[in-house]
Amino acid sequence: DGGTTEDIVVTHLNEGGTDVIGSTFVGGAGIDGINGLTSNYGDQYRGEIVVDSDGNCYIASCTRSAEFPTTPGAYQETFGGGLQDAVVFSMPPDLSTMNWSTYIGSSNDEGALGLRLDSDDNLYISGAAKNEFIAMTGYQTTYQGGLLDAFAIKLIDDGATIEYSTFWGTPSKDAAFFVDLDNDGDVFLYGQSDGGTSEVTDDV
Repeated sequence: DGGTTEDIVVTHLNEGGTDVIGSTFVGGAGIDGINGLTSNYGDQYRGEIVVDSDGNCYIASCTRSAEFPTTPGAYQETFGGGLQDAVVFSMPPDLSTMNWSTYIGSSNDEGALGLRLDSDDNLYISGAAKNEFIAMTGYQTTYQGGLLDAFAIKLIDDGATIEYSTFWGTPSKDAAFFVDLDNDGDVFLYGQSDGGTSEVTDDV
């Protein structure tokens, strides 16, 4: 247990649920895995875990720990600041080590809420942020204002590089809780806007 309050816990059971293949705490000295950005029922524990064809797991969450375990060469090895940073990490099936791990955050607050693997095992991540925490490249390149903006990013090279990124926000409070991909690799976001007005297309 790395923290004094809450840590993330990851456990891998066998197919029948009768044995533990691996189980571990993941965290630093602060609060880990508790989201303080959105306030729907259960949002404080919002995050996601997915598994690839080799059994490696990928986890999206958040941390308030400056000592959260990251790996050399990761996109962001150190805590960005504010109350919390988003974190994304991968572990092997027995959960014995980190395949890779990175913060995603800057001087305000960010949280990673959803993720999906594409056909090449790159990660698409959705979440919410209170500021322009990275240089965005896509649909919305600037923070739209209000309390929160939703975001989506594509993380490649085993957590070392953000290839694509965009805000999806309004001048109100916005968050993207889930992300999904279709067979063509198109990205779908599911989220919430608290009174904001977003672009609506005719073919929906």
